Amino acid sequence: MGLPTSDETDVPGKPGARMTIFEHGRIYWSAATGPYAVIGGILNKYLALGGPAFAGLPTTDEYDMVGGRDSGFEGGRISWSLATGPYRVCGAIMAKYDLMGGAAGMGFPLNDEMNAPGVSGGRMSEFSRGRVYWSPTAGSNAVYGAILTKYKAVGASQTYGLPVADEKDVSGRPGAREGQFERGRIYWSPATGSSQVYGAILARYLLGGGPAGSLGLPVSDEYGVPGGRRTNFQGGYIVWNYFGGGTSVVTTH
Repeated sequence: MGLPTSDETDVPGKPGARMTIFEHGRIYWSAATGPYAVIGGILNKYLALGGPAFAGLPTTDEYDMVGGRDSGFEGGRISWSLATGPYRVCGAIMAKYDLMGGAAGMGFPLNDEMNAPGVSGGRMSEFSRGRVYWSPTAGSNAVYGAILTKYKAVGASQTYGLPVADEKDVSGRPGAREGQFERGRIYWSPATGSSQVYGAILARYLLGGGPAGSLGLPVSDEYGVPGGRRTNFQGGYIVWNYFGGGTSVVTTH
């Protein structure tokens, strides 16, 4: 920590809390939290965010984790790795991140929690191996891997809305995965890759049993055809008609 560079002082905005500044860090104390040190890049991030007034007092010393460092605060955590730098994770997104294995599962954060583009009230954090989104209606849900790649390619939350469930296995289709979003679904399997299904075609697809039905998994994104739109599946295709608004199913086996 080096030598002290200040006397012990009150912590602005935290009645009863005290702090001392040292050459290489700070130590904060309160009766509720006890004394903990904040140092290095995590301290720089903590102060840039607003320090105790924004993130609360520290609740742990900085500690090692696989690939980086971490410090706990009353208002979340700040994680650091050499590759990513320091970023804050908090609230319901932090709870989901921890359920997904934290840094060992989702990797280190790549940004501070931020507004989800195009979604009023939505929030998101990006990690090196996925994203976690939150909204008051959908709660917190994780997206990662090939489904996240497709979700980002089609406009992510601005086009598809927020995820309404974590990515999950597709019933009856071993090895296949599904991501459910406010305005559509994305399916993936090693054999078919990742494809999106939405709107009237998705409604008709689910009416017929979805992936467990005769059509199986999608093998294309929706695309334009004369007079409407079409999505191809393992066992056929669904066409939506511009003029009548109806859908028709054609099976190929």
